Amino acid sequence: MTATTLPNLSRREGGFTLLELLLVIGVAALLLIGGIATYRLVSDGNKTTETTRLLLTIRQEAQTMAQQGNGVYTGVTFAGTGGGADAASPLVTGGVLRDGQRNAFGGTIIIAPATTTVADDSLSVTFNGLSQSACTKLMTSINNPSEVVSVTGNGTTILAAAFPVTPANAGGACNVAGNNNTIAWVFP
Repeated sequence: MTATTLPNLSRREGGFTLLELLLVIGVAALLLIGGIATYRLVSDGNKTTETTRLLLTIRQEAQTMAQQGNGVYTGVTFAGTGGGADAASPLVTGGVLRDGQRNAFGGTIIIAPATTTVADDSLSVTFNGLSQSACTKLMTSINNPSEVVSVTGNGTTILAAAFPVTPANAGGACNVAGNNNTIAWVFP
């Protein structure tokens, strides 16, 4: 009779078990998902800040031009649609907007005279293609009644008499998913 030896079950070969590998892959996936979410949040915040800065620069430049033109915005127009912008537009030659410039979210910028009391006494600035969070933040941050006549988010207009715009009001107006929200400001 020959003796057979059983393998030593307490001795472990080098390497990882399937369970250990799955655990490492799972943790790595969670870290990657968290990193992507954080990147998107920070990126959206940076784009919102850049869009705010651009809007305020446009407003300041246009108001300076209106003061030189007897307080009206006649001729202060620009449609940043990606090509063929009016090269004679003072906002283009003034350095604020270049041919085809878009907002930080890639949406178009439209600037045109508006009428509050008399013809062309106000300026309309429209930014298309904003994210929901940017739309909400911009509506709630740029709404001083002495500086803005109204703000419209996706067709919902809030007049200066109802300022400040609350996050709830802005959230109701900025309800389009993705980067498909539009805001229009009317500046005096």
